Amino acid sequence: MAENDRVRSAADRVQAAADQLYAADPAGFTDRRGDLVVAARAAGARAAARAIGAMRRPTRAAWVVNQLARADPAAVDRLARLGDELRAAERALDGSRLRELSQARRQLLGELTRQALDQAGVRDPADALQEEVTGTLGAAVADPQVAADVARAQLAKSVQPAGFGFGQVELSAAPSKAAAPKAAPSK
Repeated sequence: MAENDRVRSAADRVQAAADQLYAADPAGFTDRRGDLVVAARAAGARAAARAIGAMRRPTRAAWVVNQLARADPAAVDRLARLGDELRAAERALDGSRLRELSQARRQLLGELTRQALDQAGVRDPADALQEEVTGTLGAAVADPQVAADVARAQLAKSVQPAGFGFGQVELSAAPSKAAAPKAAPSK
């Protein structure tokens, strides 16, 4: 029984640390994480210390999405519900419903992107930040697992949809232009 309590205590410590780290501004993430690791080690929770030390500092876009999920959990529910409706319309091959829901998707993503940036206090966001936030919210529509990850409000990086369907996502940023193949010179 004591072993179960110790495991639960370590899990609780890790969860509390994640909540604290991903709620605060990323600028102080590394220092706060270090303090939490030291505290866990001092309490004899070595496994928790390792888990806390492995947590990654969130990108600015991931932090903005985390703030939205914390401040307005209903927003994530709206994304998930819309994704369910889109998948149902896709399975039913209901073209008119898909067009209607696709327009609703664009509107919802625009609305929630603005809300997320406002709540995070971001004024005049760079286009790249806005695109990453919108992409992550779009990925939450496309994939129920991503919606669940967004709802936890502990993203470390943005998530971008991959492919054309509603169920495929790629857990990385878009490829850079430098990675694109160069065209062969014409003769």
